[in-house]
Amino acid sequence: DIDNHNLFSKLKSVRKLMLSHNQIHYISNHGIQKLKQLELLRLGNNQLMKHNFPMNLWSLPKLSWLTLSGNPMTMPMPMTMTMPSNTTIFSNNNNDNDLPHISISELQLDDSDHHDQSLLLGKGASGNVMGYTWIPKKNQDFLKDKKQQVDLEQQHQPPKRVAIKFIHDVTSDGRAEDEMSICAKVGKRSIQYTRVVGCIAYLNITTSIPSSSTRDNTVHHAVVMEQLPKDLQDVALPPTIKEITKDRYIHDDISSSNNPHDNFYPKVTVSFALNALIDVAMALQYLHHDVGVAHGDVYGHNMKVDVKTGHVYLLDLGASYVTDQWYSLQAEHLEIRAFGVFVGEIWLLLKNVDSKHIENQPRRMRVLDQLNMMKIACMDDRVEKRWRFDKILKMLKEYRY
Repeated sequence: DIDNHNLFSKLKSVRKLMLSHNQIHYISNHGIQKLKQLELLRLGNNQLMKHNFPMNLWSLPKLSWLTLSGNPMTMPMPMTMTMPSNTTIFSNNNNDNDLPHISISELQLDDSDHHDQSLLLGKGASGNVMGYTWIPKKNQDFLKDKKQQVDLEQQHQPPKRVAIKFIHDVTSDGRAEDEMSICAKVGKRSIQYTRVVGCIAYLNITTSIPSSSTRDNTVHHAVVMEQLPKDLQDVALPPTIKEITKDRYIHDDISSSNNPHDNFYPKVTVSFALNALIDVAMALQYLHHDVGVAHGDVYGHNMKVDVKTGHVYLLDLGASYVTDQWYSLQAEHLEIRAFGVFVGEIWLLLKNVDSKHIENQPRRMRVLDQLNMMKIACMDDRVEKRWRFDKILKMLKEYRY
């Protein structure tokens, strides 16, 4: 239990707190309200329950990045429980049983030279993402439940380029089992429509995996995802111990660096900025309103962008958690602040473009004013006053004209 009020007083200036995997049953509701500067909190894989959850956590003015996965409070609610009449019930049909379980024999290396480095699509705290070609079997061997009927469409599915994430059993965010469950809940809807990468299958890890040198002994779980278009870049670089919670954006006017990330940004246009923000807002609205999930780690370094258009995909569900009907609105308000931080970062990129590269200065100034207003609304210290994602998406689309 964490109920020492002197401890909370000592932590009142802390911005980042990592408390996953500590068997925490109780956090003082009175004490936690002292953490006014807290921006990032990890509480994955503890023993927190709804009846004693510190509800003042949701009103912390700067809290933007949170994970609660693996706690009893995030487990599915029994369907027999009586719900208030105004409660939203999430009706997403995706679950673990909807997804095929594929075998190693259905995979081929997605590279003719079979070099490990060329297969690596990305890496993060919870694992590495590798490129493969999936060639589905024409029988039921890869199905988890042998009693399932053969899906004719699945039977005749052509070879498909996929991305496979090999997930570490335990990370600073939570457990592999929880990330896999969230990936399944996000589901198989096309990434072109949702702008968020879910899961299309599970990989059974029972034998050695091609290119196994990219793995380590802490990996026993893997999810199969749609592979993103080629030539995408990270939107930003992750924080270091110096920035703590702030992503690093490096502009293309730094030409002397040998770091390839230093030169990935084009001259940011109004269209680029709005495309990026609309895509991220669309992804977050889908997660919160359609799926019932909070992303937990809405950062530029967890996004891929087409640098020519600004179109973005939201990645990495390692910090995500289920937001059931009891606290879905609070979780959305919290994550809206993270989106507000991202709006401010895109606003700064657009603002810093040299005026000689700008074709329509009046429109740029108008959109800068609109985005600044949106950032303020999303980061309001009065948490309940923040805009919701449906309004954010509506306003961003109006800013195009």
